[in-house]
Amino acid sequence: MVVFATKSLAPAWCRANAKRKQRVLWSFGLSSIVTLSNKGNIMASELQLEPASPETKRYSRQKIAIALTGTILGLVVLAIMAFGVGPVLGRYSSEWFDGNDWLRLFVSAAALGLVMEVISLPLSFYSGYVLEHRYHLSNQTLTAGCGNGSRAMPSAACSA
Repeated sequence: MVVFATKSLAPAWCRANAKRKQRVLWSFGLSSIVTLSNKGNIMASELQLEPASPETKRYSRQKIAIALTGTILGLVVLAIMAFGVGPVLGRYSSEWFDGNDWLRLFVSAAALGLVMEVISLPLSFYSGYVLEHRYHLSNQTLTAGCGNGSRAMPSAACSA
């Protein structure tokens, strides 16, 4: 059995000699997080984590719920765009651009991207700004978030 600090420290060349790997790793003073068997398969973790607080669990559940809502909403909008708006946009764009397929493709992609950004913007704002401030994970102001391209604020929100 061989113990590694992370999965990335377990390259394929190390799987040949378990005893040698263990000596090398202990000489670097690495603590055990992932345990590999002699065959190189990942076994049970030896890391004991402290239980998460109810506030942490609530935050995680809300983030997951928002991510799932965004995914489902995105799929619904994509289906509506594909089966409802797509054929109409295709008819109009073929009239407007007189058979230029590349320009029609660009217009369709731009329309889809714009609609998806507008649909996902409220969820992104809530998840990245409101929720983080509610749980005191960020103290950045709204204008500062727009100023430096923060991960919490999509670029479209700052340009509006």
